[in-house]
Amino acid sequence: MLSIGEKLQHYRISDLLESGGEGDVYRAEPVRGGGSVVIKHLRLDPKSSSRSRQIDRFRRSASVRIQHPNVLGHSEYLVVNDEHYLISPFIDGVDLSDWVRRFGGAAPLTESLPLLTSLARGLACIHANHIVHRDLKPANVMVRPPNDPVIIDFGISRWINQPTLSGDGIVGTPGWMSPEQTQCARVDARSDLFAFGLIMFFVLTGRRAIECDDAADAIRRVQQADLRSPRCLISSIPKSLDAICARLLHRDPARRFSSARAVCEALDARPSEFQFCIACSESIDARAIFCTQCGASQSPPIMGELRCLACRAPVGELLQCPSCTRPFGVVEHRLVMESGGSAGWVFRIPEGIYVIGRNQLDPADLALSRRHAVIRCSNGSVFVADAGSANRTRVNGQILALEQRLTPASNVTLGQSRATYHTS
Repeated sequence: MLSIGEKLQHYRISDLLESGGEGDVYRAEPVRGGGSVVIKHLRLDPKSSSRSRQIDRFRRSASVRIQHPNVLGHSEYLVVNDEHYLISPFIDGVDLSDWVRRFGGAAPLTESLPLLTSLARGLACIHANHIVHRDLKPANVMVRPPNDPVIIDFGISRWINQPTLSGDGIVGTPGWMSPEQTQCARVDARSDLFAFGLIMFFVLTGRRAIECDDAADAIRRVQQADLRSPRCLISSIPKSLDAICARLLHRDPARRFSSARAVCEALDARPSEFQFCIACSESIDARAIFCTQCGASQSPPIMGELRCLACRAPVGELLQCPSCTRPFGVVEHRLVMESGGSAGWVFRIPEGIYVIGRNQLDPADLALSRRHAVIRCSNGSVFVADAGSANRTRVNGQILALEQRLTPASNVTLGQSRATYHTS
């Protein structure tokens, strides 16, 4: 292993980021100045039959030269004392799985749509350079704050119409491959589009489209089963986005989009979210005050409006809710809503034990159970427990198994509603 402070040609090691069976990953700084880099050290067994293939994958990654803000398309390959290194620019962010996990489920549309659009543009640039990535998955998408994705790792990519590095075996990651990829077929750019559809499903729902027990199960499912669309899980997803994702996930490559550029055009052409009802997602006039389908008001909530968490009634700064008569304690507890139909509202948490759900938080959110969470506010503390909801209550991204006491700045996720707890 390399040591912190050790020099590797014109780079100096500053941190060990990861150590695993295939090698070690370091952060390093150029000796002569410049941006940080990531150095991957390939750990090779001289007797391994896969040694030459592993080296070829490093070389393949370093041979990709793509200039696009959403593609990590320039790496350097070094061999020092018969040790093999791949050097790439350091990305100050997290992978896509961690990015989605921060929302405790599905990422809100205001965050997910810019990310998906940028990701599609990066993929279009890759294909314009006659390259098929073949391993597009959350682990190979890094996200810089707040929602700027970068496609990485071209180790098993190939140039279109050129031989593959990997022979006739299955290449890719089970659960994130197209049907034709699992059948050892020669794939084109449309295989990457299927993988993009899997990522889109994951970002919009917080769940994998192919939920499986092992690699063999993943391959069987993608070959034989028609995948569900995102709206099967979250009905508030606009139909236009659902249709784009469903088309990307078609088992027949000919039924998918013709190119990543066409996906970009579809995402760009999709009307603004404000042209869909916030309750039923039906298309409506952008100037509409009420939805003509379900009658829901389209007026955004007043920022900072104070409501009772137990019954949703307006309470202002009263000491007691005028509707449910529950008192507010000396210690002020509040949930500030950041997403969902009540985004912008502030719920004051009254004393007592009560159940909250769809009626209290967002009557239009079908991801919310009517009995979603149990709130217990007593002696200056607030405790939350799941009430047997379908989509489970989460605190700081973790599903609640037992009652948990909230601490200031805790994030609470219930259905599509996300809130931050404050006290004073």
